Amino acid sequence: METLTIDPLRAVGPLRFGAMSGEVGAVLGAPDRTFAIDSAGSLCEVRETSAISSCDFEQGRLTALTINHAIVDAVMLGEVELLRVPLDEVLSRLDQMNGGTEQIQGGSLCYEALGLMLRQFEAPGARELLVTSSSIRASEPTRSVGLQEALDYYRAQTGREPKTDWFGRLP
Repeated sequence: METLTIDPLRAVGPLRFGAMSGEVGAVLGAPDRTFAIDSAGSLCEVRETSAISSCDFEQGRLTALTINHAIVDAVMLGEVELLRVPLDEVLSRLDQMNGGTEQIQGGSLCYEALGLMLRQFEAPGARELLVTSSSIRASEPTRSVGLQEALDYYRAQTGREPKTDWFGRLP
């Protein structure tokens, strides 16, 4: 288990955005599988048992990654712990740090200035934390939502209370 620190738009833990695949492999080990993301040559490397479960590369350079919150002990964004605190606190802090929250049509929350996306945040067993090297540009329509609206959406989708649910697994 480990703690990962996010340096928005720059790095996650020991990995800097812009690193080549070989540099990522030297840190994380060989990928379990690699697949093409698009016809322009963008690739995704998947590591099933790594704290960083997928790495996306454009023109051979690391541009995005997904943190496997089931494996890491903690994920820090500055002084903010993202996994082991109530979901409402995480969303409130991210909203403040980002200057607002965007919601993608499918429900994921985007924090563009931080390069963060909480994918499937309303699905406790399927949540993902995507971190990117640039502002998030979702391929689906987005809209600005207030914090209370995001929390109400969570309640409506899950029947659960965001004050008692955590983003990551419980200790």
